[in-house]
Amino acid sequence: MDKTAYIRQLAQRVEQFFGSWEKSELDAQELYRFFHNLKGTAGTLGLSALEQSAARGEAAIGEESRRMVPSTEWEPLVEEARKQALAALGADGCKPDHERVATEPEEREADLPDEAAGRVLIIDDDIELVTYLKDVLEREAFSVSIALTARRGLKLFYDGKPELILLDLLLPDRSGMELLVKIMDKARQDHIPVIVISAHLSKENRLAAYRSGAMDTIEKPVDPELLIALLQNRFAMKRDWERSIITDELTGACNRKHFNRVVQQLIATYQRTQRGFALVLLDLDHFKNVNDTYGHLAGDDVLRRFAATVLGAIRGEDILCRYGGEEFALLLPDNDTQQAVAVVERIRQAFANVSFVDPHGGSFRTTFTAGVTMVHDGNDQSEQLIGEADQALYAGKRAGRNRTMLYDLQQMASEEGKPLQLIFVDDDPVIRELMLQQFAGWHPPGWARQADTQSYSSGTAFLESGWYSEGGKYIMLLDGALPDVDGTDILQRLRSGYPEQNVLIVMLTSRNKQSDILQALQMGADDYIVKPFDHHELRLRIERLARRLNG
Repeated sequence: MDKTAYIRQLAQRVEQFFGSWEKSELDAQELYRFFHNLKGTAGTLGLSALEQSAARGEAAIGEESRRMVPSTEWEPLVEEARKQALAALGADGCKPDHERVATEPEEREADLPDEAAGRVLIIDDDIELVTYLKDVLEREAFSVSIALTARRGLKLFYDGKPELILLDLLLPDRSGMELLVKIMDKARQDHIPVIVISAHLSKENRLAAYRSGAMDTIEKPVDPELLIALLQNRFAMKRDWERSIITDELTGACNRKHFNRVVQQLIATYQRTQRGFALVLLDLDHFKNVNDTYGHLAGDDVLRRFAATVLGAIRGEDILCRYGGEEFALLLPDNDTQQAVAVVERIRQAFANVSFVDPHGGSFRTTFTAGVTMVHDGNDQSEQLIGEADQALYAGKRAGRNRTMLYDLQQMASEEGKPLQLIFVDDDPVIRELMLQQFAGWHPPGWARQADTQSYSSGTAFLESGWYSEGGKYIMLLDGALPDVDGTDILQRLRSGYPEQNVLIVMLTSRNKQSDILQALQMGADDYIVKPFDHHELRLRIERLARRLNG
């Protein structure tokens, strides 16, 4: 890289300082900062004679000095630096460019494309050094912002969203160490590495920087090649951190924590700019049966391949998150209703064709159900938006699963008005009476009305009762050992003749055998309870199923 332009700027800077100072006393701190910055820039540009001259001036003034320095003391020091700066340019470059316009700190902020290697904020008042480093780093595709004061650095830190900070310890308006302490809590929270850069990195300064949270320290003069390698290393480390923090380890999708953060950001963007997005909740159908029938390793494979299918079908700006268990959330920025449904339908059809290996030698397929909602002025709060997608999802479950359901307020309200039906089928009169008493007047959480209860003493009485009403929602507690018709036979009839999404079945059995439980689950039972059972546990299980029916 050609350094001539930066050497000329440095010489002009020395000339301007020399010409602007009156032949009078000067503040020692101003002089010290002048020599300090000059030394670091000269060393970085490879001007060893000027670096040594600046170092002599720096040492003569002293870092801790708080006095006024007479012209008889400072003039020889500045004059020596001036001669070395002009000598670095040669005879043709000696004249200062009086038309050069000084750049204000507020005008030094870069605005590069999103594909930059990383966003770097340099907080340092040495304008020649930082403009040189800016050029060096931008040639390596970094996006660089510059702050020449602590005040400006603080503003760019909060407003500019840097991904890494280079911070000088000596600033004109505030100690760099003080600034480090002030920003460190947020820097840690946002995983922003801070690298302290200074010409005076004593052991005490390094210790203070590390103890305050700095990741690295770099001593001036700066070797550009080493700086680039260090930044590339730290950005790679930072991205590994971020991936591990936001990624679900099993599926490779983002995790619930990241979903919560991103949905809030998208809502805030919508409120500010009206940029819309779709939220989709996706739930694998009968996933519990997959685990119970084929084992948890097969279940994990289903989750991984489901996430891979979705990730392979969406855009780079779309975000898939594992919401919990077998449920996922998909955020689709800049999609309208029709586009969002089309995306989900494409995924649903692709996943329905994925074949999984049965550990027992065969294969199986599975499906998912999705609920879709769009952000608008009436639902631009995360809880309401998620609630709508959740209601649409369970409306899809009730309608038969393996489908995409768009949130419809009138339809959801109509379904909420129907009571939940609790049916007990058991030949033990004591059990029936206890259940009727326990659930008398029960108002299921989230339902508009209290549940209706019915009981039957035999399978035949139940099957001949005309219990079913189209569109109704039922939770059935079915004894597995009835005297006339076996409970498993009733279960088989229910699963073959009625919409599974509207009829949830809990098997009650005193046969504490793994084979009986497995058979019931394979035939479509949603849960089972082994007698004798705890009534509190029974109530909790029924409440969970009621929430599932209600969506």
